[in-house]
Amino acid sequence: MDDNQKIRDHYEDITFQNDDKEIKFSHSDDTSSIGNIEGSIVTVNSDKIPWKKYFIINSIKQLEENSLPDSTSNKKTISCRVFRNQKIIDEILEKYSTKDINFVNCFFVFSGSIKLSLSCEKNNIRFSNCSFKGQLELLGMLRRLSFMSCDFLGIVKFFDIKFFNIKVKSCVFNKGVLFPGRLYKLTKDSLLYFKNTIFRDIIKMQYSQYDSDISFEKSKFHKEVDLNIKSKFFGMLVFKDIKFYENVSFSNSKFENRIILNGVTFKSNIDLSYTEFLDVIEFSSSNYFEKINLKNTKFHKDSIFEEATFNNHVDFRYTTFKENASFRAAEFKEGLNLARVNINNSAILDFYDAEINGNKCSKEISIKDKQETYRILKHESLKKNDTIKAVEFYKEECENHYQTLKFKSRDFFNKLILGFEKYVSDYGTSAFKSLIWLVSINIAFTILVLLKPYLFSLFLSLFSVFLIGYLYSLDKQSSTLNKVVYFTFSIFVSYVILSFGTFIYELLDWLTIKSTQFLAIKAFKGISLAMLIHIVINATLVYEIVKSFRKYSRKL
Repeated sequence: MDDNQKIRDHYEDITFQNDDKEIKFSHSDDTSSIGNIEGSIVTVNSDKIPWKKYFIINSIKQLEENSLPDSTSNKKTISCRVFRNQKIIDEILEKYSTKDINFVNCFFVFSGSIKLSLSCEKNNIRFSNCSFKGQLELLGMLRRLSFMSCDFLGIVKFFDIKFFNIKVKSCVFNKGVLFPGRLYKLTKDSLLYFKNTIFRDIIKMQYSQYDSDISFEKSKFHKEVDLNIKSKFFGMLVFKDIKFYENVSFSNSKFENRIILNGVTFKSNIDLSYTEFLDVIEFSSSNYFEKINLKNTKFHKDSIFEEATFNNHVDFRYTTFKENASFRAAEFKEGLNLARVNINNSAILDFYDAEINGNKCSKEISIKDKQETYRILKHESLKKNDTIKAVEFYKEECENHYQTLKFKSRDFFNKLILGFEKYVSDYGTSAFKSLIWLVSINIAFTILVLLKPYLFSLFLSLFSVFLIGYLYSLDKQSSTLNKVVYFTFSIFVSYVILSFGTFIYELLDWLTIKSTQFLAIKAFKGISLAMLIHIVINATLVYEIVKSFRKYSRKL
């Protein structure tokens, strides 16, 4: 377990042993404390247990006899008690139903379930530094219920319960937390609130309806979280400064109200497939280390993914955005696929200052999908008149289209044209590159025109030397006379080749001049073919320069 997964000291088990003469407290650091039982008194000599003496309570009368009077008439405080059966809990809740009840440093050690069947709409129930051994079941109606620094050693179940406020702070849930029932709102501001809480096992909210707001803050989930299978959330759902170490699933759920995930870290996969968000959702400043499944997800209102970090590739496959989505300053480290996304005409996907990395080398995204992704990004940038980003995406779109074309097909000329634009001007986006090409071509042409007779003669001379060397190497054992004959013959052959080459060069020059006589443009008549090609290349490069200078104003 890494440092981020460390859990505060807590109880992992509480058991009676030695014929109920001792009670053993097992701690999370693999140590244990022993409490000695004499009658109904438990004496503990351990620094890990907050109090040294506890009373085992079996009846209301016994509780009253061992309790100090409360300072106020509307409040009942029960501290340093050990409860072992359901009957005494029911009696306490019934007897003090008109008062606020505070349980402090108490142990609930049951062999079966612990049921808090509540019917106290006007008063508050509070548990501080308490531990629950056994399955805890919450149901009924109440105003306020709070658990502060409590340890839950068994499964906790929220059945049908109507409340105004349930607050859970600095607690540890060693087993699963299940929500098989419906959460009803006592008022419009009803809230189920978890803060600084550790969930060591699964959380499931399935097959039910949740009316109240639910909020998790600065908490850690060490096992899977399932908020799926046709669950309906009518209240707001908030996760703030949360760490999920295992898979999280919101799939097949419907969220009628806002959902906020701010500053959340997902160490494993998150599944949002086939989920509907009917109100604004905010997934900003969150870190996704593994895959996020967005297949067939529907966002009916604005969605915010600002400053989110996606460490795996993201595929919005059949995802629907009916209104705006903001990915400002988001980072996609392993690529982004928008090829099959559905975007309403009125909606805008904002990728301002977003970093999209990994698309070039990603093997999970096809080249055609990359091309379509950049086309959509370009289109979305143009929707909000962000021409600068649109030009960047246009360049990537062209590059991926170039990669899909093949020279050995009917796409030959398309690939040739795109290849020219790629190397000459970066698809009409680099005026500097086009200018370098223009200057280089003109310098090279000038050198060739001025030195063409000499260069041609030099080429033929070198060819002659090569030929002489080759003939000489044919027979190294021949006599000196034969070598002189070979050498003389080579010079004669070189002279013939040079003369013939000069004649061919002058003939070609004359033919190219004559061939331009048939051109419709008078300015081009009588010039050599080489000059004509040079003019065409210059005109094309000038066009690329102009196009590159107008990259932010021309239509993409």
